[in-house]
Amino acid sequence: MINDNIHKIINGPVTFHSAGLFVSDVPWAHAPRKNPNEEIIIGISGILFLEVDNLTYEIKENDFIYIPAGVSFRGHKTSNKGLSFYWFHFQFPQDTKEFTMLPLPSDEQQIAEISLPLFSTTINLSKAIILINQLISGMKSVQFNKAFLHYLVTSILLEISEAARLSQEVQILKEPRHRFLHFVMEWIQMNITNSLTIEDIANHFGYNKAYLSHTFSKNTGMTISQFILQARLDKAKSLLLNSNDSITKIAIDCGFKDEKYFMRVFKKQEQMTPSAFRSALRHIKLNNI
Repeated sequence: MINDNIHKIINGPVTFHSAGLFVSDVPWAHAPRKNPNEEIIIGISGILFLEVDNLTYEIKENDFIYIPAGVSFRGHKTSNKGLSFYWFHFQFPQDTKEFTMLPLPSDEQQIAEISLPLFSTTINLSKAIILINQLISGMKSVQFNKAFLHYLVTSILLEISEAARLSQEVQILKEPRHRFLHFVMEWIQMNITNSLTIEDIANHFGYNKAYLSHTFSKNTGMTISQFILQARLDKAKSLLLNSNDSITKIAIDCGFKDEKYFMRVFKKQEQMTPSAFRSALRHIKLNNI
């Protein structure tokens, strides 16, 4: 199951069933289960030990597992207290088709292709987690109708699918001829708190500034500056959702030169202030599965 993927073509939204944020303050193991619908679990903290279709997994922070409908699974080991993870259940439309190769684009029919790994430890799930928080919040609110939740969970699947595709591209960067770009990206993320310039990065790796900029853009589809900004914003969104740090401290910890600049670029991307983002997506009632 580890190396497998699911590939679906849908002509409309999936059907949302339920979702939640599971948190356990005691040692816990998942009860044996076989779901009538699909389930996705994303680790937050601790280690969730699962046996799915006779294969064992350890789901840690930011790990992803997809459990198809009708597949038996259970906790094969007790997790320590402090375990937490997101989960949601959904069902593909009846006319969903499976594919092994992406179809050619069609102007006559609006279709969406979803390609998900059954297990992954490498996908950047930061954007999907924000949408999941919105899904759980919407599920608890009378303001949202069921159709909204169907489309939102469809958006989550498309986001994870795109993140999986990008993760595969990153794996390509690990090939010998691209490996140095992977090291550059990792180094940027590790040093995101610092004031980074393209010249600093080029000097650190011993490359010409113009060569590094051109090669990075050509192989990643974004400039180094764009990558730095996105890495800062991704870290900021994670801290807004998972810490009680002040906006000023988050701005500093994410490498922004000051709080005002952080608030300006954050609002430009998210269409809301950091405080509004935190308020809208963080106040979620915890619930068990």
